[in-house]
Amino acid sequence: MSSLFGFNSDSATSTKILEDLEELNSTLGPIVSAAGTRLPLIPHFDLTYNKPLGKGATFEVNCEVFKPRGGPSPYYVAVKYVVLTADNGDRERRNSCVARELRVGTHPALTNVQEILPLIGYGWNTNLLIRTPFLMVPFSEHGTLSYYLRRRDVREWIDMSGRRDLALDVARGLEALHSCKIIHGDIKPDNVLIFTTFGRSRDRWNQMAKLSDFGGCIFEDESSKNLYGGTPLYNAPEQEGRGNFKASEWRNPKDYYAADIWSLGLTVCEIILGRPFIQKDWLDKGQSKLEFLDQMAMSAGDSLQWKLRGLCSHFLEEATPIRQSILETLRMTLYDDPHKRANIRDVVRVLSQGATQQRPISEFPSILSLPPSQTIPRTPHIVIDLKSLPSRSGKAMVDKIHTAQDENHDGSSSLSEGSCSPKVAGPPGETDLEQVHIRMASQAAAQWRIDAAKVFDHVMNLGMPWTVQESIFKELQHQAPLERAVSENAGGSYFENCLRLALAYKVGFGVHPDRSMMIEYFTISARENEIAMALWYRIASSLQLEIAKTKWIRQTLDWQLKRSEKPEKATRYFMTRVKLYQERSAPLLPTMLDDSGLDGSTLLLFACQDQNFTAAMDICSKVQRFVLIPGEPTPLHWLIKFNETQAESLGNALICGQGAGPGPCAEFVNHCPDFTIVLPAHCLELGGSPLHWAVRTRNVSLVQLLIKLGADVNVCWKQAGTTIADNKDAQETPLEISVQYHLPELVQVLLEAGGRGSSSYSVFYNIGARCMPFARHVIHGPHYRQALRDTIQVLIAQGLDLWIEDERGNSPLSIAVEDPDCETYIVEELLATLPPEGPITSHYALVSSAVNCLTRRHSVSSLGLIASRPRECINALDGSGRNALHYAVVTDSVEAVKILGQIVECDFDTFSSDGDHAIHLAARFGSVGALPLIVAKGVDLNILTKPGDLSNDRPPETPLMIAASRQKRETADFLLENGANPFFDITSAVYPTVLLAACTGPRRGDSILPHLLSKHGNLCDKSVLDAAGSTGWTALHQAAFFGDVQSVLALLDKGADPIRTDIRGKAPLELVTELLNTIRNDNRVIPTHERIFQKGKQAVADLEAALDEVRRILTLAASSL
Repeated sequence: MSSLFGFNSDSATSTKILEDLEELNSTLGPIVSAAGTRLPLIPHFDLTYNKPLGKGATFEVNCEVFKPRGGPSPYYVAVKYVVLTADNGDRERRNSCVARELRVGTHPALTNVQEILPLIGYGWNTNLLIRTPFLMVPFSEHGTLSYYLRRRDVREWIDMSGRRDLALDVARGLEALHSCKIIHGDIKPDNVLIFTTFGRSRDRWNQMAKLSDFGGCIFEDESSKNLYGGTPLYNAPEQEGRGNFKASEWRNPKDYYAADIWSLGLTVCEIILGRPFIQKDWLDKGQSKLEFLDQMAMSAGDSLQWKLRGLCSHFLEEATPIRQSILETLRMTLYDDPHKRANIRDVVRVLSQGATQQRPISEFPSILSLPPSQTIPRTPHIVIDLKSLPSRSGKAMVDKIHTAQDENHDGSSSLSEGSCSPKVAGPPGETDLEQVHIRMASQAAAQWRIDAAKVFDHVMNLGMPWTVQESIFKELQHQAPLERAVSENAGGSYFENCLRLALAYKVGFGVHPDRSMMIEYFTISARENEIAMALWYRIASSLQLEIAKTKWIRQTLDWQLKRSEKPEKATRYFMTRVKLYQERSAPLLPTMLDDSGLDGSTLLLFACQDQNFTAAMDICSKVQRFVLIPGEPTPLHWLIKFNETQAESLGNALICGQGAGPGPCAEFVNHCPDFTIVLPAHCLELGGSPLHWAVRTRNVSLVQLLIKLGADVNVCWKQAGTTIADNKDAQETPLEISVQYHLPELVQVLLEAGGRGSSSYSVFYNIGARCMPFARHVIHGPHYRQALRDTIQVLIAQGLDLWIEDERGNSPLSIAVEDPDCETYIVEELLATLPPEGPITSHYALVSSAVNCLTRRHSVSSLGLIASRPRECINALDGSGRNALHYAVVTDSVEAVKILGQIVECDFDTFSSDGDHAIHLAARFGSVGALPLIVAKGVDLNILTKPGDLSNDRPPETPLMIAASRQKRETADFLLENGANPFFDITSAVYPTVLLAACTGPRRGDSILPHLLSKHGNLCDKSVLDAAGSTGWTALHQAAFFGDVQSVLALLDKGADPIRTDIRGKAPLELVTELLNTIRNDNRVIPTHERIFQKGKQAVADLEAALDEVRRILTLAASSL
């Protein structure tokens, strides 16, 4: 189990990573929740790694293949994973960068701006403990602007008009940002990406530039202090303090707009030149580029502007509009004086002069490259009359396909000829007509279920941290208040959000699980939302609620199928439901065959999907060999829609044929597409082979038919993992699917046919496998518990051992409870197979239940059930060196700590392998809810950490030292109020007192010291205020040296000694004076303040201003003595 939670080595390091994630997720939560459904949540298992693209301080970027469920074919994307670190030095800056990327990506006014790189979605990986956030953006096949301009083919091919177009793209992207009162903060060619798109003339390829990398953006409306970072080479003179400028005088956000304009001017210059703007022959021997820029700033006014305009003029033809436009743009943007620079609107106006062609439109995801594909053989066309489409399919579809015929047919077939290169995406105008038909018809028919299924995304994604869940839940409550249910203004989004809230209450997403609230919101949603309408009666019946027999209820499909709920007919209920439920989509197949150009494979697939038996049999007789259609299953998969007689006739025709040869689908009887189709009206996920689909829909007769026709009863399907124990490439057989959904009659059929699991482990491991919320309730209705019991009995009757453990010690029970949303009745029935007093010999189930609180803080029913049984290893540590209590404390799950606290054998004084007691973990993670429960067990408030297994040199810390040094205000308050010692009487203590621990240091942000002094009178004693460490520094020395003005004021106000000296004889005032002189005169990075210097000149100027203020305060304090 050592790898179960993602830790294979140093658990001390992993604890620091967890702290990092806690801070990061607290930063992201409000932004994600505010974005709502505008920003899609991307399941991590829909992504497949392709290659690395680069790594910086904030993100590690990969090229990956995205396979959207039920959506278009897979395509390349760039996935930006947040870089986690055990060292908290860069956390503040990194968290700010990630938050700004999210804010720009979700800004309503920017989401449709062509020149801004769009944010496709976000998510977390599926490791429940180390959940790395990621952002997903389009993949650029050409890379950055700087790389693109260096390519030889680009230098030879692109003309000056094309270069001006790229410059105009960058300018328009910046114009969009500035119009939203956002400063980019780091305009340069490396922060611009190039994409291929197709121009209006349709006769050549065009490239479009998109502005990217928004981690340095500054929002004018932010209340917090903003600093212009940027890149020194491209930064404006005033931001770098060049020439006569002082960076500290240009820190107003309004000044930053002019700084963006300067950087834009240099970027435009490099686009025109096709190389860096500083020429090698301009540099003196040994002179750096930054020294050259300093020299230019000290020269006569606007020297760099004149130099660059002269250089660019050699590349521009005389007396052309482009020449005048470019040179004027450089003049307007590269004034040394920021007040003379033009605003972005004027720059765009001038730069666009003479541009006659409208820029191409790039539509996601048509500009994205597709993964390499096999050549798709052509099949004979069966022609149909598009005008004969049934009326309910809509005239719009006919018009769209006719438009596609007129605009796109050129006799070529880039997709069907296998020319989908991973480097260059085919333009929409060159797409084969056959593919246009497939895409439009198929997507139009499936779009409703794809969109509707998104309502489940948040609760199905286990990677989302608790703090983010809470933020999203609160936003949903704000968008869908109960009192609005009676309002006539409640629109479709209101009822959809009510369904989201019902699902949240069902699983405990960001809230305590609450059955009554789930039912209330579900009932409201069912008034208008189609998914809720389709599910409400079945769920209500499953929960055995009193149901009023209203007219609306009598019209529901489940009411009409009510007779099938009887036990003797229960096995046919779900199969019948799937066949009879009509999705809100038009039939795909026209009723008359005439003159359309659609091929036989397409028509055969659509006929089966449409449940059109007559047409399917007719087309089947005319198609010799079915050809796979990208993004679609085979006709055999859609046999689930036909009744038993029709399925038998059509299945035989598709596989065995209607003549001498085999049927058109004979070779696809075991075909497993690499995608999943979701039918949200049934809480149904369909993936794998036709046999998997038949099993999943509980279609016994179809299962038997497919086996008879040659289906492999043990065909494996690679299903995406969704829990921490899942392997992304885990395979499932039909038998495992039948066990997962508790289908005892199918378990029996498959076992008799030779069915087995995909591995050496027992198929019992699937008994509690994760599925969509309500999925088992929709299948079984009120018989869901009996179905589980019957499944267990069928497996036991076959001689399978329910309590077998694998080499890691996992059992079916521990695997089941690894799913945070595992329903209580499953755990109850599994435990019921044990003798009443029988112990659970493995600790993994208990630990897994506690770990689940990371995802569902208040969902502790499984933990309570398991903890109630006699235990032999209640305090055992897992492979990461923690036990169940430790995880309960880390997650601050009060309910979980209470449950464990009621177990007599639970030892609250057990240390983790990295030397942390439960109270240390509570202090480290700010678990203020768990702290009182720990203290009530008589734990020593001043207990020290121990050396860890892999970190023996770790200095000892008390809980109060941990809380104060990590700025955990509420935790520190609780410990002090309950008698924790503010003096750390430890020989090797890092800090001697709580005040020194709370002071702002080189790697921490704002200090909680002023708060502690104002709230805790015992800290204002001189013995505490003036206590010194081994270097003789007091809290005042520390606060002064790091420019913490508020802490200096608070300490002096409470009586701290301003003239006390350290072991070198330095008072705080002398320290500050020396530091200021070093910063201003030595022109070097100060190691103790390296984090600040890394942020750029504006951050250093900010530090200088703070130190100047501290020096003034200390001077007054010393003179008053």
